[in-house]
Amino acid sequence: MMNGTKHLKWKRENTLKGKVPNRPGLYRFYNKDGKLIYVGHAGKLRHRVQSYGQADCKNAHPTKIPLRKRIHSYSYTVMPEKKARELEKRVKQKAKFNFK
Repeated sequence: MMNGTKHLKWKRENTLKGKVPNRPGLYRFYNKDGKLIYVGHAGKLRHRVQSYGQADCKNAHPTKIPLRKRIHSYSYTVMPEKKARELEKRVKQKAKFNFK
């Protein structure tokens, strides 16, 4: 079952319980101009999206460090993880920070 896409301003409290579900799906980050800068999939959206807001993480993935400063808003769509993974492959060429 696929739910509609939810758009939220990038604030740590928006990723907390009740805002981002702990279900599988696709997430997208946008810069202040509304341009897509990163797309990814996760088995637990809330955990993955929250991880981008944890600036104190010493073992952060190299992509997260420059990306954190540019995130202005994000969106997510709840969907089966397999479908999210397939969609991510098609969309990530448009995102600046996704590895090609």
